[in-house]
Amino acid sequence: MLLNIGFDTAAGSVPLVGHLFDVYFKSNRRNLELVLDHFGLDHADLDR
Repeated sequence: MLLNIGFDTAAGSVPLVGHLFDVYFKSNRRNLELVLDHFGLDHADLDR
């Protein structure tokens, strides 16, 4: 999870290319998927 955030921060800090990178790479969504997978949950379980 820290690698996702660090990579997003480093690549996102580059002018222009960083903005284009941020459109594709969503570290928070990737981290959410890691947590849900770890606990055996899916997105429908979050609505309860």
